[in-house]
Amino acid sequence: LLVDFKQSVAAGSVCTEPPAVIFCGDFNSTPDKYVHQLLTTGTVSEALLRPTADKNGCPDAMFSCEHDLPLEGAVPHESVPWSNYTRAFAGLLDYIYFDSGQFDIDSVLPMPSEEVVTEFTALPSASFVSDHLPVVADLQFRRN
Repeated sequence: LLVDFKQSVAAGSVCTEPPAVIFCGDFNSTPDKYVHQLLTTGTVSEALLRPTADKNGCPDAMFSCEHDLPLEGAVPHESVPWSNYTRAFAGLLDYIYFDSGQFDIDSVLPMPSEEVVTEFTALPSASFVSDHLPVVADLQFRRN
């Protein structure tokens, strides 16, 4: 979908530069899953594309996914271990992906400490009204 969108915009554009892509949101997927791998590498490893069985025991067909967009994650999951913190789960589910040929990361808003987030046990709380913390990064257009 993103590739089609980028190609459609480029085809109808009078600009000489290709359109820049920023793709962000709650992907409900941790960094070790195929969504993150697909978006940052352009493909998904065979190990993550395991067939699943339907209620009759018939495996779903394997599928392949790939794209050629140079996407990079703006928030390194090594330094931001979670954007969602509940009693049963703490992990990074929210991401900002950007066209690494068009943007540079200027800064990333640090997450509050675990002590602050767990003051009221989990999210949402009296301090944080959502079950997700905001993931924020300043991106700058890359100067060619």
